[in-house]
Amino acid sequence: MTTFLTLVNQLFDLIFFPFRSLNPMVGLTVVSFLTGILMVLVFRTTSNQAGIKQVKERIKAHLLAIRLFQDQLDVVLRTHARILGSTLSYMGFSLRPLAVMFLPIVLIMVQLELRLGQHPARAEESFLVAATFTEPGSLEQASLQLPPGLALTAPPLRIFERKEITWRVEASEVGDFTLGIVVGEQAFAKTVTVGDSAARLSRKRIRAGLVNQFLYPGEPPLPKEARVESIEIKYRPRSIDSGLFESHWLVPFFGLSLIAGLALKGVLRTEI
Repeated sequence: MTTFLTLVNQLFDLIFFPFRSLNPMVGLTVVSFLTGILMVLVFRTTSNQAGIKQVKERIKAHLLAIRLFQDQLDVVLRTHARILGSTLSYMGFSLRPLAVMFLPIVLIMVQLELRLGQHPARAEESFLVAATFTEPGSLEQASLQLPPGLALTAPPLRIFERKEITWRVEASEVGDFTLGIVVGEQAFAKTVTVGDSAARLSRKRIRAGLVNQFLYPGEPPLPKEARVESIEIKYRPRSIDSGLFESHWLVPFFGLSLIAGLALKGVLRTEI
């Protein structure tokens, strides 16, 4: 799984590389367009195209019947029932392609969150580093190791009920850094990015597990036997400026993907 997710990271790094100095909306638009194409191709490949076309034609015929016989209540009621049955049939035809699309779309969303979900930390400004542990006793033994360029600006805050420690750190310069959480003889690294880069940001490093690795692929997972559950950098959330409004990246992503898919379904000869 780690090898596969590393390859996916590198693929999206390559896709976003030409747009690294531009408005994040540019890269998001390209990925949304490609996602729309992917959704249409998957739908065409995995769905019963003939059945969908037949159901859509039946629904059109039923709608025409309602218009023609609108003064005959019994006909209208029967036709509405048939429309409902045809709609359920259409939904049934859509289940398989939607199930096939689920994992690729989630994978794309995770990669977009790595690049568009947060701003990097800023030089001369503080940010928080939070670590959660497997047991409260580890909190007394845990310490934070910082490389040159990062400095602790306040004593650590230990919350034993949540098995969590939070440190306030300040960066004196721009760059990529690696800090360490030390518990006894165990030491665990975490990357930190400071500056204005639009590169991939690993917000959280978490213990090994299939779901954890899938949702947080920015760095290799912590070992399963680690006394640290997770290490998180509290980056600032990012809003995407589309030119008309600012929003979370999910809003333009879904909107542009749907527009691209609907616009290209004819070109790709796909019944949706």
